Amino acid sequence: MVKRAQARADADANRAVPSPCPVPGCSDTVRRGHLLCLADWRRVSARTRAEVWRAWREYRNGKPGSLTRYDGARAAAIREASVRRAARA
Repeated sequence: MVKRAQARADADANRAVPSPCPVPGCSDTVRRGHLLCLADWRRVSARTRAEVWRAWREYRNGKPGSLTRYDGARAAAIREASVRRAARA
């Protein structure tokens, strides 16, 4: 039980550090536990957002091959936000 509590505390500490949004050209930070900043997440289509969530849930549940699907969905979301960000500039 102590190891589990320590692992959770370590994970919380890592999430407390803001990270930059992975979309090229974005200078915002990403809230802990989120993939993109809110502005860029809203640039992603509903279909792609649903795919990211679906792949993430599969990964969290330990489904075989789900990490590859999540990486693909994540890359698609970043690419889509990047293209839409560039189109607005």
